Amino acid sequence: MYTVTPDIAHSLGLNNVAGALVAQVVEGSAADHAGIHTGDVITAVNGQAVKSNSELRNTIGLLRVGDKLEVGLVRDGKPLHVTAVIADAAGTSPLGPAASHESPAH
Repeated sequence: MYTVTPDIAHSLGLNNVAGALVAQVVEGSAADHAGIHTGDVITAVNGQAVKSNSELRNTIGLLRVGDKLEVGLVRDGKPLHVTAVIADAAGTSPLGPAASHESPAH
C-alpha cells in the first residue's frame, strides 16, 4: 500500500492527490473477496475520505473481525464502491468468506 503522491496521481490520471494505492492483494484475503485489485486507489472507507496509506491502515485497524465496510476506490479512472468484511489473519470472518459486491460510484 502506498500513499498517492503527485507523481502517482499524474501517472494514473487522477485528479486528486489523496488515497492509498493498492500494491498487492493476497489471494483469499478480505480485499480479494471484496474484489479489490492491485492498482486500485482506495479513496474512502465508510464514507470518510482516505488521504494516505497510514490513515487507511489506522481506520481498518480499529474495526473488528466480521465488520462490514464500504470502500470507495478508483479503478482505471472510474470510481467504484465495494463491500468488504474484516477477516482474521487466516482470511475468514464469522460470516464466512466475504462475497464480492462491486458497483459504480454515484
